[in-house]
Amino acid sequence: MQYAHYTPADLKSQFKKLALQSPTAAIERALQKLESPVLSQASRQHALDTAGLLLENGFGEDTICASLIKPVLDDSLTHQFDPQIIELAKVTIKISAVLQKNADLVPSETLSKLLIATARDIRAIVIQLARVLTELRFAPVNENNQEKAKIALNVLVPLSAKLGLQQFRWELEDLSFKQLEPETYLQLKRQLNEKRNARQDKAKTFEAKLK
Repeated sequence: MQYAHYTPADLKSQFKKLALQSPTAAIERALQKLESPVLSQASRQHALDTAGLLLENGFGEDTICASLIKPVLDDSLTHQFDPQIIELAKVTIKISAVLQKNADLVPSETLSKLLIATARDIRAIVIQLARVLTELRFAPVNENNQEKAKIALNVLVPLSAKLGLQQFRWELEDLSFKQLEPETYLQLKRQLNEKRNARQDKAKTFEAKLK
């Protein structure tokens, strides 16, 4: 599957298409904050892609805003966004820290319970899942990303299933497999493409006989 990065214009257009309205003032403000010169292009792009994924999956304004301001969150934003958005971004940062600190120390089931207890608001976990998913979408196969894939497979895949986020679960599994077993992944991908092409050729032949 081919993935495309989001731009601010893409996000606004998609919001208008899916939410049937123009982006709210809060989302416009959050997008402006991403233009901060202290933020790297990679961090900015990651935030945009995460927000796009959340929007595609039907999550609301507060969740999208929190995902956008997470990389630039500081005290200056306190009076510029609703308290629940600020709190959601703060809790997402805590969840990320708990995940990184305990991934190799705590059994996956125990860590899942710890993340849920830390979150209080499940939307914070959803944001973290979306951040990991978008990162793996564009990640080259290397040792560092393979470590991230192990965490995703062992902790985040079952957590996604527990929360009923099946699309997240399936894609995290797929992308983790791509990192951890790249040769097997490419082989299976080629086989699937060959089968799909064969089916398409048969369909074209059948259609030609009907004409």
